[in-house]
Amino acid sequence: MQFHLQICALVALGVTGITSSASLPSIFKKCKLEDESCLKSSAEYAIANLGNGLKELGIDSIDPLHVGTTEILPKPGPMNIYQRYEDNKVGHLPKLNVKQFRVNLDKCEMSLETFHPELRLYGNYTLKGNLLGEEIDARGEGKGLVCKET
Repeated sequence: MQFHLQICALVALGVTGITSSASLPSIFKKCKLEDESCLKSSAEYAIANLGNGLKELGIDSIDPLHVGTTEILPKPGPMNIYQRYEDNKVGHLPKLNVKQFRVNLDKCEMSLETFHPELRLYGNYTLKGNLLGEEIDARGEGKGLVCKET
């Protein structure tokens, strides 16, 4: 998550022109804080170009983005399942549409809303528990595709 925040902060600083033009690569287009259209297109362009990383700033590739381990504890009910996902990766993350991007320096806030037409998910899973009365005990390698249906 820290890596994701670093990317977001870098995009915010880059597109709002808070830093000098010599300190950031050309993928960061400057905008005025009140120009929402410019902020959106600049953030989209910057994130799309960060897919392979940015060596001069020490940023690794974000395609795929390595998420790590996620654990979901079971809850009482018909779907009482312990879930653990390891070595998670999300692919196609830079292929996105920015719907909204706002920066409020007074409140030290940044808001970025995106739409991803397609995401690819990879990782290892462990599932244990009960699903509608059936015992589950499964492990394996998982792959998934989340996409907008046309």
